[in-house]
Amino acid sequence: MTFAPNSAPVLRLRDRLFAFNERVGLALPLSVLIVTGMLLAEPRFVAKMNMFNVLRDFSVITLAALGQMLVLVTGRFDLSVGAIVALASVTTASVSNQLMLVFPDMIGFVAVLGVLAGLSVGAIAGVGNGWLISTLKLDAFIATIATSSIILGAVFVWTYGVPVYGVPKVLTQWVGRGQIFGLPGLLYLTLVAVFIVWFVLERTAYGRHILAVGSNEAAAEIAGISPKAIICGVFAASGFFAALVGVYFTARMGSGQSALGANTAMQAITAAVIGGVSLRGGSGNPIKVMFGGLFLAVVGNALNLARVDSKFQVLVFGVVLLAAAFLDRATDRAARQEGQR
Repeated sequence: MTFAPNSAPVLRLRDRLFAFNERVGLALPLSVLIVTGMLLAEPRFVAKMNMFNVLRDFSVITLAALGQMLVLVTGRFDLSVGAIVALASVTTASVSNQLMLVFPDMIGFVAVLGVLAGLSVGAIAGVGNGWLISTLKLDAFIATIATSSIILGAVFVWTYGVPVYGVPKVLTQWVGRGQIFGLPGLLYLTLVAVFIVWFVLERTAYGRHILAVGSNEAAAEIAGISPKAIICGVFAASGFFAALVGVYFTARMGSGQSALGANTAMQAITAAVIGGVSLRGGSGNPIKVMFGGLFLAVVGNALNLARVDSKFQVLVFGVVLLAAAFLDRATDRAARQEGQR
């Protein structure tokens, strides 16, 4: 006489793991784990300059991931993020360069206009993506790959692949290398951005509309929500955040460069997925995404300290994204099975 093995404890453990992932996400425990490991294993990790670099990289990844998160919440992707980073960088530098010839004694004014120009082209590019997807009904994957190619091609034609110099020193000193209480100025902007996105999603009607479109677009439209407006809005936000990263890179390096942002889209998607954003849309928490950005920043820093080749780092991030996507799918399947019981 044989007995079927008791699978109840295994199922309970699996359900608990999936429930933990649903509530807390992977990002926080992974961040705690890798930071603790680095503190114990690598003395250089806590060096002041290294910590500054980690926080700076964390800020860049998180800003890009916030915009990507809003797009993912609607069940779509934005693969043009890297191209928009390059576009905003070159635009900021070019506009600043030309305006300095006209207003040589108004450097602060020139810097502000250059930044506004860079942010504007990013948002406009995002609106263009949203229009292609919501109005022309193009697949987001195809549409954003196409616009990415168009934008990068235009940027290379514009600059011939040569860096654009002439960025105002005030922009480099205050934005690119600025510190507040010894921490990167960009870090404070990132924390404010995380709070704003959280507030919009959790406390405003517009945020509820974004979540509704991602959960069930047809039902949201019947309820009086305009999916077209929501989709254009989230892609505009994604373009704006990508442009913010591009402006920062320009200020940090003192020039606009067409080769920037090559890995930004993948890092943004990876941070968002690690942060628990469902690839099918309808859910997303910017605080979890922030910890996803921290995890990637520390992983990248660990690889740099170990002198790992940058090409291998891309491979590592790809594996992390694949693992996070697998867990997202498994969690979704478990949730559906639970709902059918």
